[in-house]
Amino acid sequence: MESFMKKHACSLAVFVLAVVFLAAAVLFDWNSVNSYTSLNTSTMHYVRGVVTGIDAEELEKDSSDERLYLGSQDLTVRILEGDQKGEEVAFTNYLTRIHSIFVTEGQRVIVCADTPENAEAYYSLYNYDRTFPLVLLIVIFALAMLLVGRSKGLRALLGVVYSLLVVTLFLVQAIYHGFSPVGMTFLAVPVIAGVSLLLLNGFSRRTATGFLSSLAGVAMTAILFLIFSSLLHLSGYNTDEAETLISAASSTGLSIRWLLLAGVLASALGAVMDVAVSLAASLEELVLVHPDLERKELITSGFNIGKDMIGTMSNTLILAFAGTSLNTMLCLLAYGYQANQLLSSNYLAIELSQGALCHFGCGADGSCYNGGGSDSVFPFMPSALM
Repeated sequence: MESFMKKHACSLAVFVLAVVFLAAAVLFDWNSVNSYTSLNTSTMHYVRGVVTGIDAEELEKDSSDERLYLGSQDLTVRILEGDQKGEEVAFTNYLTRIHSIFVTEGQRVIVCADTPENAEAYYSLYNYDRTFPLVLLIVIFALAMLLVGRSKGLRALLGVVYSLLVVTLFLVQAIYHGFSPVGMTFLAVPVIAGVSLLLLNGFSRRTATGFLSSLAGVAMTAILFLIFSSLLHLSGYNTDEAETLISAASSTGLSIRWLLLAGVLASALGAVMDVAVSLAASLEELVLVHPDLERKELITSGFNIGKDMIGTMSNTLILAFAGTSLNTMLCLLAYGYQANQLLSSNYLAIELSQGALCHFGCGADGSCYNGGGSDSVFPFMPSALM
């Protein structure tokens, strides 16, 4: 035990600091800094329920898609949680092309319950209860990592969980309550990278190389994005969510201007770590198989591997853009867009700057590009092209 502690002292120290960091984020009273009360939602709750009866239906199949139903259903739903648990409520479910939630008896659903004190409660069908299939998907993902990666898969899974906790419990909370988005992201990046890489490979040269390369890649992405966001006149105010966040910003001090850069840095980290660790692992395997390799030969091999990565990973940028933006591109075509209109739109400027600059900062890796915003921009397409 004593030899194990000595051998892994550095790793253990980092993990202790990581746990302390996360615990501090959880225990800190963020509302003591700044707080914001959302408007007109205190009486509105989303609760799970089960359809116990369909009292009446007036439905017809959509002419454009026979799997869609249009019309209405008079439902009786038993509430499964909250203050009204066990009660049965009746309301009408209206089905449209955009909100075609066709339900059958016994189906689990999510009910929007608006229960003001001095008015009659109002109920509506929000959506299907997707809890079980989503949990099942996560379980399958975790099992696949464990079956393929074994112990390393488990460590990678723990790294993913820790990264999500840091983002949700620290980064989002800190930015929301008025701390610098860029500063908090630069604080979260080494914490996430350090813990993830240590969990994956322990304290080693591969980990150190990956860690330093990740920080360098994220820093390069930040510098390039600062330059080009200035040239393109882009900031967090150009995103679709800016208008929604303005009310909260006035109360919490949320810095909307720098949210775009913070998002790019956070998304870049995963791809930078991917490239850094992949390249370091390849070179380490070369050294293990051919320990007589000279430094010059090793560097040449590294560049050759990098050249191959350019060919395959550059396609990631284009294919990710095409895949996540397919609906948006169809919408652009339907609206009869013009070349100058599209090239000067907030939408294309944000998408391409995020993808291309993150790609450059990752060392010719575009996997950090997630098509962010293409789904959310779709309903606001006319304004996005202005």
